[in-house]
Amino acid sequence: MTFLLSAKIVHHFPLTVNDSVTYSIAFFYICLKLFLRYLWLNLAFSAVRFSVHGINRSDMQH
Repeated sequence: MTFLLSAKIVHHFPLTVNDSVTYSIAFFYICLKLFLRYLWLNLAFSAVRFSVHGINRSDMQH
């Protein structure tokens, strides 16, 4: 919702170079944050899955 609103504002008012740089940095930062969170969750999930798989395998050996 906020993104659409800011996109409309950007469309209506011509931005200075400084403003567009600020918007680009903010957008990039948000994307990076979301990507890192997604990556971290994937790594954590796969680590848990791997350790559970390893525990099951060690139980089968005994």
